[in-house]
Parts: sequence; C-alpha cells; structure tokens
Amino acid sequence: MRSALPVFLIAAPLALLLSALPGLEAPSPSQLQDDEAEIGDCQSCHVEIYKEWEIGKHAKSWTDPIYQSQIRRRRRPKQCHSCHIPESIVATAPARPKVRTNDKNDGVHCRTCHVSEGKVYGPFGAKTQAHASVKSDLYATSRVDLCVSCHATQVGPVMPVARDFLEAGLDKKGKTCMGCHMPEVERVIANDPKTGKPTGPKRKGRRHTLLGPSDKNFLATAFDFEIKKSDDSVKLSLLNRAGHRIPGLRLRSFAVKFEILDKDGKSLWSKEETIDASRNNTLRLGESRDVETAIPKGAQTYTVEVHHLFGPRRSIKDLGVCFKASK
Repeated sequence: MRSALPVFLIAAPLALLLSALPGLEAPSPSQLQDDEAEIGDCQSCHVEIYKEWEIGKHAKSWTDPIYQSQIRRRRRPKQCHSCHIPESIVATAPARPKVRTNDKNDGVHCRTCHVSEGKVYGPFGAKTQAHASVKSDLYATSRVDLCVSCHATQVGPVMPVARDFLEAGLDKKGKTCMGCHMPEVERVIANDPKTGKPTGPKRKGRRHTLLGPSDKNFLATAFDFEIKKSDDSVKLSLLNRAGHRIPGLRLRSFAVKFEILDKDGKSLWSKEETIDASRNNTLRLGESRDVETAIPKGAQTYTVEVHHLFGPRRSIKDLGVCFKASK
C-alpha cells in the first residue's frame, strides 16, 4: 500500500512504547492518566520514538494550520475533533474515539494508542519500574483496529481509506496499515533518562514518523505504469498500488500527463487527466486510469508524469512531480 496507504493521513499504532527500564521510579497511575505528565514521561525514556512522533502528522493533527482553517468553515466542527484530539482508543478500538478536552496541541499522542486506566499497552509487555505494562494483541502484525478507529470515517474532506482496505480484505491477507506507513526497524526502544544509556535489548518494531503523501518518495510507491499494445493501438495505464483509494483527502489531487515520444524525445501525442475526490474521480483500490490511442509514426517511448497538487480549489499548489515512468 501510504495517502498512502500510500494515502494517504492513515493512523498506525505507536507500537514501540514498552521496554525494560530498570532503576526508574514508577509513576502513579494518576500521572499516566494526566496528559501533560504522560507526554513528558514518554519523552524522557523513549527519546528516538518521541522525536519521530514529534515531526509526524499525528503530533500536528490539531495544530496543523490547514486543519484549523477547514474546521472554522464547518457547521459542526466537533465531528472532526474526535480523531484530531482523541481520548485513548486502547479499550475502544476500532470504535471511533471520544474527544479529549485538554492538552489539545499534542494531537494524536502516545496516550491515544498506548495508555488506558494508568497502564501502558504495547506488543511486548516488558516488566519495568517506570510504569505498569500490558502486552496486547492490538499491536500484532495482523491487526489494524487502532488505525481503523479514525481512518475508516468519512467526514467532510476526509475519505474513508481504512474502509477501502478492509473491504478489499487486505487484513485477511496479512497486510496492515503500519506495514506501509511505519517501516520496520530494529533498535533499543528506551534510554535511561539520567544516563542516556540504552536499556533493554534491541527489538524489532516500527518507526513512528508515519510516512504519507507529504513524503515524495513514499507517495511514488502508490503508483505504477503499464502499456499494452495491440496491432496499431496502445493503452497507457496509471495503476493504483496503494491499499486504498487515491487521494484520501478532497484537498489533494493529481495532474496526470500521458505522452508518446520519438527517438529524439519529441512529443508525438499527449493527454492529460486529473485524479481527485471532488466528483467521484478517485483512483480506487486496484483500478487504473487508462488512455488509448493509435500508435503514432516514429513512436519510441511511452511516458507518464504525475504532479501532486494540494490546497483549496482557489489556491491549489503544485508540489511537484511525485511519479514518473517510461516504457
């Protein structure tokens, strides 16, 4: 699959929060349930994971200026708040979360995917003096419940990309959201906050930067290009290789240019297409955008170029070429 899935703004479990932390004073459950204290506690030990989260889309889910400008235009903005400032979803996933009323600027943070009733949930359940730890199959490689809590919802400009994923049965085929959006990494998960030294063994887990359509290289993996010749005609196809529709947001669109060149690179034929969500014009999972034409004399190379466009209709910005291929 990116937006990303490839697509594109998909949530994945912050699945690396647990590791042995010897010598640390255990905070009380009330500290873990307090948003402000909990975020500080996570940062002090899980330094690398915290830095990844901090620059990712989850951390900015509330403060993002585009989101703030969009909700000001909505009659019922609270419909959006539950996924942009959610309470913990550990006990309720895949149900839609409740709205958090404090600590809004932290967006979708550690507590959202890992803390419930003063305990920290994750894939390992390692014993530590830092907090009560619980091993949960929510973080198993075959589960997508945490992501589905928000990303199967269609609200305003947001497309239900996780619903596409489930309807295609990709979860039953061993695919997951984090398989694409959170690359696997092996590392020590925590550091002693006093000495900075690693604690516990290295473990296989996931990065927490959450790759999406804002990463050009990642976005490129959402597409593929094929041509099929028959007698004197050719069909050029841009394929969707993501685990859901493209795009996953109405503000996002793609300008596609198919072209046939001669041996010197001169254009012999071209056609432009647009992929967007405004008029049911998305590129659905498993679909392709096709154009067919007679093969012009001297045809040598068949190409496709995709530009990533973003923004409201009156102020769309071209973010540049996100995919280009030739045959």
